[in-house]
Amino acid sequence: MRKATDGGFPTPVSFRVADGEVIFEGWTDGSRWNGWLNVEVTPATRSAIVEEAVAIARRYTDHDLSPEETDEATGGMDTIPTGPNGRVSFAGGFTTFEA
Repeated sequence: MRKATDGGFPTPVSFRVADGEVIFEGWTDGSRWNGWLNVEVTPATRSAIVEEAVAIARRYTDHDLSPEETDEATGGMDTIPTGPNGRVSFAGGFTTFEA
């Protein structure tokens, strides 16, 4: 996974996660991974993104998600460490695009 510099990505950006409807705020350097926008967010925004990922997964099922299904839906987003700049890097592995 690509790591941001200690200073963080410089440019504020509004973005969504794939299949999501919520617009999140973060930062980018304009680079992309497999066509998806590389972004950094605050830990609070990361928590909101994890909640959105679970909500998206629930749209496709008729039951409460098991812990395994929840882990699959979040793809490890909830375990990405906060960097030295106080941000969480979603660069190099998540489906984010500019809103």
